[in-house]
Amino acid sequence: MNGDSAVLRLIVTRLIGPRRHQASNFTLPPLQNAADVAPAIAAIIAAAAEGAISTAEACEMSQVVERYSRALAGEEVEARLQRLEGACGLAE
Repeated sequence: MNGDSAVLRLIVTRLIGPRRHQASNFTLPPLQNAADVAPAIAAIIAAAAEGAISTAEACEMSQVVERYSRALAGEEVEARLQRLEGACGLAE
């Protein structure tokens, strides 16, 4: 090999192989506010239970929904803090 990265890459791809994901027909329900989080998780669970998506896909989709929920919570805390600072005369 003598440091030939192309040969090394070829060997590694032959040993490990590419990651294969089957495309699923599952569509995550739209997330527009906090009220959409629970129905989205319920839809993911139902799809996994029916076998429409794998448990790995369900886990990945659940993580997306969780991150969305955390982002919403952060926005809410920021808005509440700004209102509180405004009410106390602390706004910059």
